[in-house]
Amino acid sequence: MAIPVALHLLSRRQPKLVAFPALRFVKHTVVQQRGSWQLRHFLLLCLRVGMFGAMALALARPRVHSAMVTTALGLGLVTAGAIFASLVALVAVVTRRGIGVWLPAAIIAGALWLTGIIWTGVSVTRGPVVPSSDQSAPVAAALIIDSGPTLDYRAENEKRFAVAKKMATWILSKLPIDSRVGVLTGAPIGALSLDPATAKGQVDILQPQAVRVDLSARLRTAIDLLLASDLERKEVYVITDLMKPGWSAADASLSEFLKQHADEVLVQVIDVGAENSTNWRLGDLEIDSESVPDGSNASWQVTVSRSAKAPGASATVKLLQEESGLPIISNDALKVPPSNMVDQATIDLSTSADGQVTLTSPSLTPGSHNFRIELDVADPLQIDNTRYATVVCAAQQSALVVADDADAARLLKFALSPSSSDSPQSTPPANAASVGTPIDTDNAANANTAANTNKTNSGDATGLLDRPASAQQVRSSQLAQTALERYGVIYVNDPPSLPPASIALLKNFVNQGGGLFLALGPTLGNPDEARQSPLNELLPGALARVARRQVDDDSLFLVPVSTSHPLFHVFESIADDVPWNLFPLRRLWEFETLGAAAQVLMTTSDRAQPALILERRGLGQILTLVTPLPAQPGNESWNDLLSESDSWPAYGLILGAARLLSGQTQSRYNFAAGENTSLDNDPKLFPMNYMLYAPDGQRRNLQADNGILLLGQLNQAGTYRMRGLQGSVTTRAVSVNTPSVDTQLDRMTGGELDALLGAGNYRLARQQNEVESSVGQARYGRELFPVLMACVAALFLAEQAMSNRFYKLRLAPARNAA
Repeated sequence: MAIPVALHLLSRRQPKLVAFPALRFVKHTVVQQRGSWQLRHFLLLCLRVGMFGAMALALARPRVHSAMVTTALGLGLVTAGAIFASLVALVAVVTRRGIGVWLPAAIIAGALWLTGIIWTGVSVTRGPVVPSSDQSAPVAAALIIDSGPTLDYRAENEKRFAVAKKMATWILSKLPIDSRVGVLTGAPIGALSLDPATAKGQVDILQPQAVRVDLSARLRTAIDLLLASDLERKEVYVITDLMKPGWSAADASLSEFLKQHADEVLVQVIDVGAENSTNWRLGDLEIDSESVPDGSNASWQVTVSRSAKAPGASATVKLLQEESGLPIISNDALKVPPSNMVDQATIDLSTSADGQVTLTSPSLTPGSHNFRIELDVADPLQIDNTRYATVVCAAQQSALVVADDADAARLLKFALSPSSSDSPQSTPPANAASVGTPIDTDNAANANTAANTNKTNSGDATGLLDRPASAQQVRSSQLAQTALERYGVIYVNDPPSLPPASIALLKNFVNQGGGLFLALGPTLGNPDEARQSPLNELLPGALARVARRQVDDDSLFLVPVSTSHPLFHVFESIADDVPWNLFPLRRLWEFETLGAAAQVLMTTSDRAQPALILERRGLGQILTLVTPLPAQPGNESWNDLLSESDSWPAYGLILGAARLLSGQTQSRYNFAAGENTSLDNDPKLFPMNYMLYAPDGQRRNLQADNGILLLGQLNQAGTYRMRGLQGSVTTRAVSVNTPSVDTQLDRMTGGELDALLGAGNYRLARQQNEVESSVGQARYGRELFPVLMACVAALFLAEQAMSNRFYKLRLAPARNAA
């Protein structure tokens, strides 16, 4: 910058003094113009000095933090404005312009210089530090690889998860060898403890999951880990297909969190998703019960849907049932029993986006049954084309009849156990499938005994599969002295106001997994007495009053809410045709309100009142009927359910209730991926130790604790099988499915991503070259070389223009003189 000044000084020539009176007027003119000539010399000198200074600065390759590029450009504009305003004020002073010209220019220049100085000071003291220019400096890096179910999508003959892993491996190969890396896969990590080579090995063993990944939570964790590192460069890479399920758990505070640390941590989002994706899928399975009585059907309602971009067509949905058998490992591969198709349905989605099908497996035998539902259609995302289900079937358990009327007790005992020696005076038809056809006692006994006899000791039943159904009877006053643990079901008909001790025994019986059937009747007393009775602790709601009908009024009767419920499976194919209207109700208890857990299975024919209510309590359940069964005969009879010789619907209802209450456990056997999974494990019924076989063949040991078998979080879709030994081999199973909401192929738009993460808080790229450019700018900052070279060019052009004008003005008088 000193070169132009030196040249300027050295090129000055001293004038010769010549006394010549005739030039006195010329001398006066030269004195007047000397200030103007000096100003032009000064401006030309400033341009030359500035040009050399800008060139020297550009060759020094200065850089600023990427977040400070806008600030640097703003400071440059303020400085340029200040210089221009200063020159205007200087020119005005030199050329003796009025104060109205140079004073505003001077004020503006001073304000701009002051603004620039303050802005520069704040930026230097509070702004982010300029990154190191050493490209070999170590980096603190966190990798978040989306392994959700949508990454199973196949596009361009390659699954998106494989593309994500390749991108992660490439990023790791670009990091300096002494960088510290963390790969966030869901397992907790306390620090960035991996080197790039080790991190590659961890990426290689990653497997896709059947549950969405909470990317926002992992992003927060990654930034916290990076902030704890003492390395200068901090980078987090989010490799995802940008589908909405992965970001669904994010809240508004995420963008503020990223903005708070934007100057310290680079957030690089890499999109590996497929544009214009299409999908067919099965929805979440809907089943009435996961455990059913012996001989019942297992039915599923399944929603089939296609995305808007998928072409319409017809598709077949198949139900396959696995044969009984044990899982084995052969040649390091899991071998499971073969499956057979038991049902199928075809659905046409040519003109609609979704539809529903029902699939049924009939007449299940005691044991654990594994099913697979498959959508037979070509689809780039296969993970949601298969659903898995486990249903447990259990045999009817022994029953205890509590009734003060001897005839009613004998009738109920016979209905529950036809093999009993106590036979009622009138033989009840017990074969629910024989509509309107009375059958003799022997046939009833044979049919019921066969339905309740244990067929296998394997599987997850209630542990009493090896006992045939039997029934005993006691009076209500004897209930407190009865060993209730010997029974699976207790049937209490027309109960009186039982004492608190008996109520406590019944509550404990239900909480421990027993089934209780309450048939309310007149013995409970008037409504005021009933509301004060301890029996209310067992009821599904608050009693209101007794509704009464005339003896000749046959318009009120029982109506099932849904015949697909396991309670009505005893009626088999005629469940929808049972003539309940032939058995009117005369009196019944009404409820003011029902509890939140109450499930209404039957209502009155006018749909005004619940008539049969199921409620789960602890490990067991209570079934409440609002009228006695059987009712006392006569003019004051509450109903005609068992008053006719052909009262087979009532016997079917009693038998179905017994099977429902004794044949169903309250354990869950079907779970969503990622859900905490556990099973009840009574040590008297089941082994304490198991070998768990995952769908991919991985094995691990399980041990029950305090009656609970903890399986933990299961992240793969499929059937998980367990083998245990307690006298003989026992098998149990659970099924895990991907939630249908996690496979919705809705991509985040740029605006949605900006709203979620905050515009300017992250960088987005798709290809490797885009990632390289984006990360390079953030890692090493933005060079000002292009801007400074543009300034050099501008100063050079200004210098040329001004020097040409300057010398033109100097030579003009000489030409005129000539």
